[in-house]
Amino acid sequence: MRKCIVSLLLLCHLGFGAEATAPKPRRKTWWWASVAALGAATALDVRSSWGRPEMNALLRGPDGRFAIQGLRIKSSIVAANCGFQWLVLRRRPNMDRTLAGVNSGLAAWYAVAAARNR
Repeated sequence: MRKCIVSLLLLCHLGFGAEATAPKPRRKTWWWASVAALGAATALDVRSSWGRPEMNALLRGPDGRFAIQGLRIKSSIVAANCGFQWLVLRRRPNMDRTLAGVNSGLAAWYAVAAARNR
């Protein structure tokens, strides 16, 4: 009887004393940084294109220059991209680094376009 009580106390102690260690959720820091870089590069590209002749027919205004219509379309594309990525990251949080790479590539593309416009 005494052995049974000691064993029971030992099992209870081990069971209640153990902490459940859940894996830490990823913070998506790289992804958020890439979203900020993409936003900054887009702003640079818009600033360098504003009021100048636009080669892209989708972004071209009625007078052939980049203006508010191009800004609306360009910002909608970037917002849709980031929104879609955010939805993907809710289901697959381990894709944060991959999507950060995509955003960094787009940011580099827009930065080069801004430099070329200047």
